[in-house]
Amino acid sequence: MTDRPVVAAITIGQTPRPDLLAELAAVLPDGVEVHEYGALDGIAANELPRIGFTAESPLATRLADGSQVVVEEAWLSPRVQAAVERAEADGAGVLVLLCAGAFEAVTSNAPLIRPATVVSSTLGARGFRTALVVVPSPRQLVASEAKWRSLGIDPLMLGVPLPRGLDDVVEAAADVPAVVLDYVGHPARLIDRLEDALESETDALLFDLGRYAAFATAEQVPAS
Repeated sequence: MTDRPVVAAITIGQTPRPDLLAELAAVLPDGVEVHEYGALDGIAANELPRIGFTAESPLATRLADGSQVVVEEAWLSPRVQAAVERAEADGAGVLVLLCAGAFEAVTSNAPLIRPATVVSSTLGARGFRTALVVVPSPRQLVASEAKWRSLGIDPLMLGVPLPRGLDDVVEAAADVPAVVLDYVGHPARLIDRLEDALESETDALLFDLGRYAAFATAEQVPAS
């Protein structure tokens, strides 16, 4: 067992996912080890239930071969729980869920960072009760809106892929205090580009789930 602090990155697909770890690696202190745990690790593609974005809470993720699949949050939840328990058994001190889903049924004995909860708490602390919430696909609007309302945010919803829909986001953000990117995995350069555009043309602040989850994880790592 290592003496270094260990952060467990819990993903809803299969590992490795270096693209999801980039924001996390950028803010963690030197000497922190990051171990990945995938909820679908060891599960063959033909074992996945056949669903689409018509499901109640559809989540898109990737398998190890790079193929994209859509899975239902309720079906995934016990598998995410199993990944959390594997991480705890391996000695992880802090866990971060690298997914936009709420996964309210998942529990952990160690601190578990949930991106949507982190951002909703941050919005509340700043006095924001409404926000433009952006999801990659219009098919995710219903589930995303329900999630944010349950977290105490009155969302204005927009379903557009980025970076193609960047101008649409800026236009829709004209009269809101905040923009939430309800997705984990946007590259840093895209987040920065959108943040610059919003600052130039609106008063809205940008909250990317992956970036804020990384910040919150770094705050939980014990000081060396």
